[in-house]
Amino acid sequence: MITVLRPGLTFALVTLGGVSIAAAQGSPSAPPATTPVVPSTTASDSKMPPPDAVSLPLRLSLLSSVFPVRRASGPSGCGAESVAMAGTIFPTQFYTEIRLTPRLVLHGFSDLGCPGDSLAAVGSGAGGGVSYTAPLRSDLWLVGSAGTYVVPAHFGSTGRRPAAGGLDLVVPGQNGGTWSTGLGITSAGRNQRVVVRAGGTF
Repeated sequence: MITVLRPGLTFALVTLGGVSIAAAQGSPSAPPATTPVVPSTTASDSKMPPPDAVSLPLRLSLLSSVFPVRRASGPSGCGAESVAMAGTIFPTQFYTEIRLTPRLVLHGFSDLGCPGDSLAAVGSGAGGGVSYTAPLRSDLWLVGSAGTYVVPAHFGSTGRRPAAGGLDLVVPGQNGGTWSTGLGITSAGRNQRVVVRAGGTF
């Protein structure tokens, strides 16, 4: 999957500094990682977990709170139409980040559904959030995050705007990955629930 950025937008992102963006195919259970546009040059960044790993529990909470409408997406991923069109069972997901400081990061993400699915637009949405990472020791971080996700109304369907927030502990994993677990609160309309969050990057 290739993302084409207009020259003006690219310049604006680069001038903000510390921006990472990715266009990748992620699994139904794990949004994709990022590919940095501007490599990090600050020494303190190396002591912090990657922003895409920090935001993973938040993104999973929001994405999982929206029941999929598209018919080709399920627990095993996209169906035969996606394999025929794009050679993948993964939905098309995008992620971007803006580091305001090494600890404070803005996150943006979207889910465009399964390639080749005529109903993908009905369940497509985009969201954003913010996270703050507090080091507890060299190999343990406490992350607070909050955000929202919006699925617009289409063809008479009801739009959905879940919100989520929580606290998570993040530890290093193997091969540069991370593991995280914590508690979060998800709100969808009048329904609120407390959930145990867990995630990992590899």
